[in-house]
Amino acid sequence: MAISNNDNLNHQTIVLQNIPPKGPIQLKIDSPTDYTALTITVAVSVITAIISAWITISLVDRSNRNLIKNQNKLQNDLIKSQVNQQKNEVNTRNRQEWIKEVRNMIAEFLQIATFSPIQSYDFISSAISLYKKEISEDRYRSTYDNNRKMIADLSNLGMRIEITLSKETQLDREICELVNEIISLLNDITSKYSQIIDEYKVKQNKLKAVEYIQHTDFLKMAENLELIKIKTQQLLKNEWERVKNLN
Repeated sequence: MAISNNDNLNHQTIVLQNIPPKGPIQLKIDSPTDYTALTITVAVSVITAIISAWITISLVDRSNRNLIKNQNKLQNDLIKSQVNQQKNEVNTRNRQEWIKEVRNMIAEFLQIATFSPIQSYDFISSAISLYKKEISEDRYRSTYDNNRKMIADLSNLGMRIEITLSKETQLDREICELVNEIISLLNDITSKYSQIIDEYKVKQNKLKAVEYIQHTDFLKMAENLELIKIKTQQLLKNEWERVKNLN
């Protein structure tokens, strides 16, 4: 048996249920369901869950993007570092080879130029001896050829030195100028051999070839050779400092 009042949905419902004969009377009151509050609650829960999920996804996505960005940056930095290191290694090797080449060329130039007065003396002496008919034409030609070869070798080395040096610094230019001046002096000495013979004739065989060892051109050559040595040492020292800085 049930008694209900449905005039208003908000009213409570009283239900009287059948009970065992000897049992107590049970009265059950059912409250009406509040669908508006339930809908709001569910909606809020869903929205909250969506917002939470969106925030979580955004944070994870941002974290992943930052992680990828940082990894890319680290990788790029590593690649740049490796490239720079390789460049430095190549530049160091190239500079070391350049220093070695300059040192060897100038050392060879100095060696030949240092003995050039003796070579020139031999040539001049043979020219006088030929005039006096003390030696053969072949002997004179041999000393002449040796003297010309010496000058050709020095000219070749001078050209290589001039090409190898950058001439960007004052020191480079000074070394090149000294090298070219020595070559010019030797060419001048050789070209004067006919004048030497004429002087020998005028002085009636009293002129000796050894006098030309102290010729002003030879003295100037000796000064230039010493300057080349000093300036080359300074140049190589500067270049070694640059190599150290590359590392």
